[in-house]
Amino acid sequence: MLTVDELSIGLVGRRGETIPVVDKAWLRIGEGETLGLVGESGSGKSMLCRSLVGTLYRHSATVTGGSILFEGTELVGASDAVWRSIRGHRIAYVPQSSLAGINPVLTVGTQLMALVRAARSDTGAELSPRARVRELLELVEIPRIDSVMHERPHQLSGGMRQRVVIAGALARGPSLLIADEPTTALDVRVQARILDLLRRLREQLGMSLLLVSHDLAVVEEVCDSIVVLYAGAVMESGPQALVREQSRHPYTAGLVAAAHMELAGGYEPIPGEAPSVGAWPSACRFHPRCGLTLRLGDGAPHDRCCEGAQPQPVEHEGRLTACLFASSMATEGAPTVGAQTATGEST
Repeated sequence: MLTVDELSIGLVGRRGETIPVVDKAWLRIGEGETLGLVGESGSGKSMLCRSLVGTLYRHSATVTGGSILFEGTELVGASDAVWRSIRGHRIAYVPQSSLAGINPVLTVGTQLMALVRAARSDTGAELSPRARVRELLELVEIPRIDSVMHERPHQLSGGMRQRVVIAGALARGPSLLIADEPTTALDVRVQARILDLLRRLREQLGMSLLLVSHDLAVVEEVCDSIVVLYAGAVMESGPQALVREQSRHPYTAGLVAAAHMELAGGYEPIPGEAPSVGAWPSACRFHPRCGLTLRLGDGAPHDRCCEGAQPQPVEHEGRLTACLFASSMATEGAPTVGAQTATGEST
């Protein structure tokens, strides 16, 4: 359904210079598949998602290279007419903050009925706008629907607002739903309910799902496969069980340790901090913080990581890994790394 190849994105600086935020990213999503996009803050996750719905221009950003192929249509360089036929219709987007997707001065019913009226010609719905809104709210399991339709966003809890945003995203029957950290700022119990809702909606509606998170444990619960992003580049991707249980990239190993810190006693945190946006190291982005090259020995192994270009993804045991020493990870095991700085977020 969706193929992203060597996608690069840059921010336009104050002097007109281009600051890279995503560098040659790649991912695949099949029909009915759930893909988890994982990475810490500043890794380029949200920019990558916005490129898939054509809203980079709102953030003074632009695609500088690569390809986005969706259902046979090339979206890089697509016309406004093509984007209007895709955005909100075939690809729907749930923003990180539920308040970002709702008008604060209008009632829930008013906003959703406007979406439904705009979608009627696309879906061929025979229901009245009000009946269709009720159907959408039932789909996302909103209680006391009549009351909620007359309320404004500030009168709802964070979890209820997120359900309303998801209902609006489903109004036109998309084939791909992008959920950009949909559980941010929600307590643990509400997070679990939203994730369970997304899982059931995907199964019920037969759509594909791109779930974005900084927490590897979150995507493990929902996703079929995982893409790990660090400093604008993909480090590893593959079936979630393989990526979780047999990490072949040191950064992924760090995320796994952070997600399961109660089971991984005795490890130490990843040294250093993630680089600032665009201020990336040469060659492998992760090499200044990587314990694997140091463990393998001095000299040549480390030089191979800090000179040249970011390693290209190589297929290794059922997954793609951008690490020069993926085979060493397989034979010697992942280096012990910890959780204090592994995700850049509290866990």
